[in-house]
Formats: sequence, C-alpha cells, structure tokens
Amino acid sequence: MLQPILRATTGLAGAGLVFLGLLALLVPMRLMPHVGLESPEALGLNFMRGDVAASLGLIGLLALRAALAGDGRRLDIPLAWAGLVIVGRLVGLVLDDGAMAHASALVPGLLLFALMMPARLWLRPAGAAA
Repeated sequence: MLQPILRATTGLAGAGLVFLGLLALLVPMRLMPHVGLESPEALGLNFMRGDVAASLGLIGLLALRAALAGDGRRLDIPLAWAGLVIVGRLVGLVLDDGAMAHASALVPGLLLFALMMPARLWLRPAGAAA
C-alpha cells in the first residue's frame, strides 16, 4: 500500500519540477520577478532559459524516472540537488542582509526533500532487496 503513495509523491515532485523547467524555458519573464530577476535583458533571459530550465527539467525528469521505475535508489541526484538548494538558502539567511525576511524561500527545497526522501528510503521495485 505504501509503494503507490511513494511513487505518486515522487512523481508529483518530478512533474512539478519539469513544469517549472518548461515555464523557465518558454516564458521566463513570468517567473523572473518571483526569483528576484527583475531585468528582462538578454543575460537574465538566457540564465532562466539555460541554467534554470535545464536544472529544474533534468532533476524533474530524474525524479519521474525513479517514480516510473518504482525505485527510490534512483533519487540520489534529485535529493542531493534539493539538499544543495536548502544549504544555499540557509547560507543566504546567515550572510545576506535582510534575508531572514525571506525565510520562506526554504519552503520549496524542504518540500521537495520531504516528498522524495521517503521514496528514497522505502520505494523498491518488486523483488528487489532493500
């Protein structure tokens, strides 16, 4: 009974990341104000289309692959990425002026980690050893 729930939460996380990656690729100006990039110049647009879209899309596809395979062991890279996002935002809370007002920036990384970590621990394909 737990396996379908773990696959669904992992798939949800992956699909959400792929969706955000597609938004960053196709309509970066819609996302830029939400991530602090106010200037829709070529550098900002290219950053959103290249770096952000590629990162979110790849991590989302890796999470979807793990969900479809029913194998949480394939979540090491997405979990490492989510962990680095969390660490980077924690460093920002400590070092950046006024960053404590933006502590809510931790929520997406923590949510992704919370959705994927149980699957990493307990999701296994049928007949596989833990």
